[in-house]
Amino acid sequence: MDDDRPLESDNPGEDAVHEPGAPDAAPTELRAWSNLWQVPTILISLLLIALAVRFAVDAAPTDDFDAALSEVEQLIAQDQLDPAEELLRTEIHPNIDRAEDHEKGRYHAAVADWAALVQQRDRVDSASSNLIIDRHYAHAAEFGSVLSSTQLERWVAALVSLGRINDAYHRWQQLSELDVGSAASRQRDRRIALFRQLITTAIARDDVPSEQLMRWLQEHRSDRRSTTDDQLWVAARQAEIRFDQGQLRRAVDQLLIDMRRIEFAAEPGARVDVA
Repeated sequence: MDDDRPLESDNPGEDAVHEPGAPDAAPTELRAWSNLWQVPTILISLLLIALAVRFAVDAAPTDDFDAALSEVEQLIAQDQLDPAEELLRTEIHPNIDRAEDHEKGRYHAAVADWAALVQQRDRVDSASSNLIIDRHYAHAAEFGSVLSSTQLERWVAALVSLGRINDAYHRWQQLSELDVGSAASRQRDRRIALFRQLITTAIARDDVPSEQLMRWLQEHRSDRRSTTDDQLWVAARQAEIRFDQGQLRRAVDQLLIDMRRIEFAAEPGARVDVA
């Protein structure tokens, strides 16, 4: 018979072949499922690219602490305090946790410098500003920064204003160790002025033991860098402390003895007020 007829199954009425299109259905489904493995890979790749771009954008502008700190230090040196504060507040402070220790030290020193100069510019002496100066210089030292004589002077002045006399004297000793110049140097003059401010404040506050003050004064008087003026000033303060203790006779007698000794050791014609 004719071979062009469709094949028949053993069961009457059941076709031996699938209906049109059926032979392609199974292979098509297999191809669709086999392509699905690419979707997670593409998504992961896109996610990694997005993260890399975001990290590059976030990190690039904020991690150059050296350049930013150098700019702040230059602004402070030029008394451009408002631009320095803006840079410290908006660019450096928000990212300071990413900085290296030496960069953190520079940051804290710069904040203290800025606060001290703002006080000087505005002619104020506030406890809140002095606390900022003290805290940030302390952090700078903790992170290994070596403070300059000017920075130590600012720190001592802040501590004296806060009434922390022992801490102030400790920092003043560090300042004194840096002063290796001549007796006529401006650095020496500032150092001596701070010492006198420290002692005068301590005497007025009356919360530092007299024995301790007398020891500090004697050490200052014995310093080989001390001038006739320094020694006479010390002798006057020692007499003042004895007066406050009720040792009136001893205060007068010792002051006269000290003045004769100091003037004898001084150059001919040297006479300095003791006040």
